[in-house]
Amino acid sequence: MTHSKIKNAFLSAVNSVIANPMQLAVDPTKDFSRQRKIPPDTLISFLVSKGSSSARVEMLDFWQLD
Repeated sequence: MTHSKIKNAFLSAVNSVIANPMQLAVDPTKDFSRQRKIPPDTLISFLVSKGSSSARVEMLDFWQLD
């Protein structure tokens, strides 16, 4: 499987999860109701790509900051 096929499969899975977050909610009337600074797809991608460094280093690497 090529890199692009793996990436497309991952993005498809992430999009299917964020398309209907209520299926993952314990209380659909309250869960996932607030707007966040980091969109859900970006948060999921960050968590999946996180390595073994500190959270600070991982965030700087993910958003390509110094």
